[in-house]
Amino acid sequence: MSPKPRHPHQLVVVGTDTDVGKTVISALLVQGLGAHYWKPVQCGDLEIGGDTGRVANLCGLSAEQQQQRLL
Repeated sequence: MSPKPRHPHQLVVVGTDTDVGKTVISALLVQGLGAHYWKPVQCGDLEIGGDTGRVANLCGLSAEQQQQRLL
């Protein structure tokens, strides 16, 4: 029997279009699981934090729960 992986579980939320609910579902998962949120690539209104800012506001995330985007 192989040993258990030592990395945390990861969930990926994927949608093929705009306004299909990815951000809302992500916020519910983060809040319900007490998880961290990471969106590696964002576009849109980055002055207010984009989707990461929206999820943080919906969930009341701490700075350490918000992972930095790559782009």
